Amino acid sequence: IVVTLLKQLASVKVIFTMHDAGTHDESYKKIKEFLLKLDTQAADGVLFVSEYVKSQTLDRYFRDLPYRIAPFGRLSDFKNSISSRTLKVIPNFLFFGRIEEYKGLDLFVDALIALEKTERLFSFTIAGAGFIERTVKEKIKLLMEKRKGTLLNNWVSDTDLDQLHKDADILVVPYKEASQSGVL
Repeated sequence: IVVTLLKQLASVKVIFTMHDAGTHDESYKKIKEFLLKLDTQAADGVLFVSEYVKSQTLDRYFRDLPYRIAPFGRLSDFKNSISSRTLKVIPNFLFFGRIEEYKGLDLFVDALIALEKTERLFSFTIAGAGFIERTVKEKIKLLMEKRKGTLLNNWVSDTDLDQLHKDADILVVPYKEASQSGVL
């Protein structure tokens, strides 16, 4: 509604960015569909973050709009930190990103607990903003008492992300579902 008003009052062009092809939380599906309909009515064009997102949404929402594809993320910014290297004696596992149920933080933590029972040495880092369920947070605390672990439950800057990649040996991406190519 605000975008439509600004467009009319300020005579500006509106480019809509389509990030996900669907919702990961069914309880928000109707709201998301309604807001998407409003956004598409106000849009003069659309920017898709992947070919997949375009293929899933173009005909449904944006049929008559001009569009471009701009791949999501800029991993090239981290090319100096993501390089081949020798695995350390005590490997560091990294989970990073916005913490959402579908991203599988609980699966990562359960895997670390299983690994911890083997008595193998490891460390871990969990970095990202979002709500962590109480039971998962309790498991993380227990792991941190037994192993070297870091929990950074906040927004991760590009500078911090670069350092996290430099410090990590193994990036873990235990998504339960994904709707676009931003995962990898």
